[in-house]
Amino acid sequence: MSDIGTKANVKNGVWIFQANIASYNYWKEFQEGKTENWEKPPKKNKAPGQIILFRQTGAGPPEKVGIYGIGELLDTNYEGVKSTKGVRVRYLKRFRNFVTISTLREKANKVGINENKNRQLYRFIYGGIPRTDIWFGGVDYELLQKILPELKEFEKRDAPTENDAESHFRKWVERKGGQILGAKDSSTGKTVGWPDFAVRIGEKIIVYEIKSENDKVTESQREMLRMLRKLGADVKIMFYVDGKWDDRTGIWLD
Repeated sequence: MSDIGTKANVKNGVWIFQANIASYNYWKEFQEGKTENWEKPPKKNKAPGQIILFRQTGAGPPEKVGIYGIGELLDTNYEGVKSTKGVRVRYLKRFRNFVTISTLREKANKVGINENKNRQLYRFIYGGIPRTDIWFGGVDYELLQKILPELKEFEKRDAPTENDAESHFRKWVERKGGQILGAKDSSTGKTVGWPDFAVRIGEKIIVYEIKSENDKVTESQREMLRMLRKLGADVKIMFYVDGKWDDRTGIWLD
């Protein structure tokens, strides 16, 4: 029986989330600190805190197809459209030296990947796997750590990143004497689902969408937030910039 997704195994492997450049462009979308809902891959076998490598696939230019960086799973209770079960992720570190497919293979050649013993990893590096999500644990994970030393360094993290807007937001709510409503994800404290937070401050309930400095509000998010406002909800879009909160509701919704 696989132990993928158990709490004990949170840091004993890595997910690789793949997106075809024709439908999703990491070159534009990968921003450190940004959180996103992914309807694919599904939440099966996943747990908050697990590491993710984000890989661009498809018929794109060589300098844009490859591994962009590292992130983590935040929430496995996200439900997308048509009852699709998805996950919520955070982009944490964009590689300064983008790992192209040729670079990945050059590094793998130096480490040595056995086609028979490491069949899935070999196929992933030298052939390609069409699935949206792939889990590598055990020896395969150790080999990936040698190929991509950033993985080893990433495991040493024990505190929120500077761009972790959600952590700063929770502290901000606490200072105001507010209360975050609804069921919460154990790793982030965020209200399960979307938008990010529903908060009671005094007698007032406010819906917050939280963004980091270089993040953006998607058109689908804007549409939903406008709908909530029409239904009578008090909606705020807050950006965490240079250690302060900037209310950009008017910029994005008006």
